[in-house]
Amino acid sequence: MNDLDKKYLIFSGIIIVFIIFCFSTIFFSFFQIRKASEEFILARKNLEQLDLTAKALKEIDFYKEMEGEMERINDLFIDSDKPVYVVLFLTETAEKYGLSAEIEMGRTRRDEEEISPSLDFNISLRGSFPDFLGFLEEIESAKWIAKIENLNVRKLAERDREREDPESLKSDIAASLSLRTYFLE
Repeated sequence: MNDLDKKYLIFSGIIIVFIIFCFSTIFFSFFQIRKASEEFILARKNLEQLDLTAKALKEIDFYKEMEGEMERINDLFIDSDKPVYVVLFLTETAEKYGLSAEIEMGRTRRDEEEISPSLDFNISLRGSFPDFLGFLEEIESAKWIAKIENLNVRKLAERDREREDPESLKSDIAASLSLRTYFLE
């Protein structure tokens, strides 16, 4: 082997080592890129999962905040299973204002134009006009939704008051009204 052949052999060896080095570097780089890509995809999936969890927690917090509001809204409606509480409220309010009251519970209704099913009460009252106004104000400020319909107020004649018991001498008006209350289905 002459010098020229040795040079070619050394040069070929260097080129082969260089090619092996380049291919191993490229292979190693692709391997690292693939590994980093898989880690990136996994991290992205974890981030998406964390975002979903954060949204779910925000919704839970929103519903917790709204829970009090929902209770307040539910309080606006009477309990359809216990309308006696409305009768008790009306009776106590009438007594508070010194009115004699007769309360009749009507039927449950479901009108299409109404917001919710309703229960009607027919109320007949006797007493003084200022006491009657106080009674109406108390009904208006009740915690549940109520609608006064068919309000009739008339002044009692002296002979009408004398015909009744002595308590009715304090009465100068007779009033009747229909009260519609609403409940949730």
